[in-house]
Amino acid sequence: MGGAVSTLLAQATAWFKSQGWPAEVLKKGAVVRLFVSTPTRQWQALAQVFEKETLFVFLTIVARSVPRHREAAVLEWVNQINTKLWLGNFQLEATDGVVLFRTSLDSRGKSVAAEAFGSTCLQNLATAERFAGSLEQVLAGGEPQAAVEATLRKR
Repeated sequence: MGGAVSTLLAQATAWFKSQGWPAEVLKKGAVVRLFVSTPTRQWQALAQVFEKETLFVFLTIVARSVPRHREAAVLEWVNQINTKLWLGNFQLEATDGVVLFRTSLDSRGKSVAAEAFGSTCLQNLATAERFAGSLEQVLAGGEPQAAVEATLRKR
């Protein structure tokens, strides 16, 4: 199983390189930090490979530090959005106030086509980008439900 994971990490980093995404391997080769540009933003993302589970996880940092007085509103925002998503989920990290968007790919120990990494990562970034503005509204004092509904109406 260890060989499959090494292959999984190698495949993922090869796909990142093919996209021109600067990537830095961290934590003994299990985590890759990326810097990605989309049409409206610069993102920092993390890719993780979990050896035992043969799982690839892609996380985009949507907000760096949620102020304590806005945590309840952001948690409401997270809940409002997550109930409407088909793939992935937003989360507020309790320890440091970081808001992430997470998607994953289960390789079940098999080789994965480059398109699968692309689909997982690009869908993640598109969703993070779509909802980032509504999170900014909530952080600035806006109501979570109104911010989410306004974003959903745009589509």
